[in-house]
Amino acid sequence: MDTLIFPLLISSLTALAIAEYHVLPQAWYKTWFARNKPFSCVTCLTFWVAFLLTWSTCGWVLAPVYGLASAGLTVVILQVTNR
Repeated sequence: MDTLIFPLLISSLTALAIAEYHVLPQAWYKTWFARNKPFSCVTCLTFWVAFLLTWSTCGWVLAPVYGLASAGLTVVILQVTNR
């Protein structure tokens, strides 16, 4: 059970930290990549982080499912924290 939730939490919290809380150096946020999708959109970034994390660890079949589930979890986290 733990192996199912860890990629979701890791990707959601990583994307929230990068896109919402700006934890990377300020030079990153001035680049073209940071100002355009998928790096500027929290749910898009969450999907791709989960996709890459799952693809590298579990295989390519589960990657889109985990990406969508992680994006949904991020939306729930944002709604709960009222952001």
